Amino acid sequence: MIKRTFPIIAADDLEAVKQFYVDFLGFVAVFDSDWFIDLQASEEPLLEIGIWRADHDLVPPGLAGQPQGVMIDVVVDDVDQLYAEAGRRGLELIIELRDEPYGQRRFVTRDPAGTTVEVSTPIAMAG
Repeated sequence: MIKRTFPIIAADDLEAVKQFYVDFLGFVAVFDSDWFIDLQASEEPLLEIGIWRADHDLVPPGLAGQPQGVMIDVVVDDVDQLYAEAGRRGLELIIELRDEPYGQRRFVTRDPAGTTVEVSTPIAMAG
């Protein structure tokens, strides 16, 4: 039985990646060292993201570098507010804010490690 999932981002600049998730998305750092940071959603401790220093011995070979083929989706109460904040912060927008017919309002950006991050809010499905 699966108990939780826990994505871990390999990053050259742990502090910059931590600040993206803490200051922009509202995560809380519950463990913070020079090689690993554990972030949790403030209201749900099993919603976690880890950040590993990319050059640490525990990082598997080939993990460090530009992430590809993965996207973290963070579902929030008010995607419009975070989209406005992304604009104020000058974040790269891969996909501008839009409504999807399958019932999601979303935009897509990148964190400082290059990980693709979708920020979304559920909406009524089209049709």
